[in-house]
Amino acid sequence: MEKFESRLQINLTEGSLLYSPTYELIRWQDDDTLIELKDVSYRFDWQCIVEEFCIDSLKVGSATVNIPESTDPAVEEETSEPVEVEFPIPVHIRGLDINNTLVNVAGLKIELSQLLLAVDGKNSDVTLSTSIDGLTVTLADTEEESPTANSSINKPLVIPDSIPAILKEGDLPEVVLPVNLLVKKLDVNRFTLIQNQQNVAKINSLQSQFDYIGSAISIHKFALDVPEANLDLKGNIDISKRYPMDLQASIEVKEVAQLDPSTLLKGQKLI
Repeated sequence: MEKFESRLQINLTEGSLLYSPTYELIRWQDDDTLIELKDVSYRFDWQCIVEEFCIDSLKVGSATVNIPESTDPAVEEETSEPVEVEFPIPVHIRGLDINNTLVNVAGLKIELSQLLLAVDGKNSDVTLSTSIDGLTVTLADTEEESPTANSSINKPLVIPDSIPAILKEGDLPEVVLPVNLLVKKLDVNRFTLIQNQQNVAKINSLQSQFDYIGSAISIHKFALDVPEANLDLKGNIDISKRYPMDLQASIEVKEVAQLDPSTLLKGQKLI
C-alpha cells in the first residue's frame, strides 16, 4: 500500500481485507496530521450483505489522532433549511469497541479509556446504545488577566440603571436533526472537564435514555451522579421557538464546596 500512497501504512497480520482481518497498525500521517490505529479487527455478517449491511464487531486496541490548528480563515456557513437523511439499506453495527483513545484537535485534548457502541440505521431511524468510560476533555488554556495596581483603588462603584437581557426573542436557535435518533442507552462513567490545569466539571456516572425526533426530545431517563448532587430528570422539550418544556426533576444534595462544612446540606432533596 505504501508504494501507492506514502502517507498510509497498513500492517495486516491475519486474515484479509474482507474476511476477519487483524491489523497490527493502520497509520496515516501528513505533516503534523496523524491518525494511528493499533490492534484493529472487524468481522462482517455476510448473511445480510445483499439487502442489509452488517458488522458483527469492530475492535480497536488504541487510537491516536492529532490534527493541528488550521491557519486558513474560518468560513461562515450559510443557514440552510433542515435536511432529512434516509438510509438506502438497513445498517447494523452490533459491536464497536474502541479503547485507549487520544485525540488532539487544535488545542483540544480528548482522552478516552473505552467506547462501546451498537447502532442500527433503517429508513430515517437511528437506534443507538453506547457506553463511555474514562473520558477526559482538556480545553485550551485561557490567559488570565492580572489586575493592575490601581484597578480597584479610588474607583467609584457604579450601579447600572438596567441590566441588558442575556437572551432575546430570536436568539434561541432551532435544532432539527436530519434523522430520528432513538437512544436506548447512553451510559457515561468517569468524565472530567479540565481547563488551566483545574477540574472544571466532573461526572461520576450518567445513565440516559431518550428520543430526539425533529426538534422534539423525549427524555425517558436521565440519572446524573456528580460530586455535588444526584439528579433525576424526565419529560419533554422542544428545541424550537421558545423551547417549550415539560420536565420533572429531583435533586439530592451531597456536597457543596462553598459551604462549611461542605456536607452541611447533605441528604436534602429538591423536587
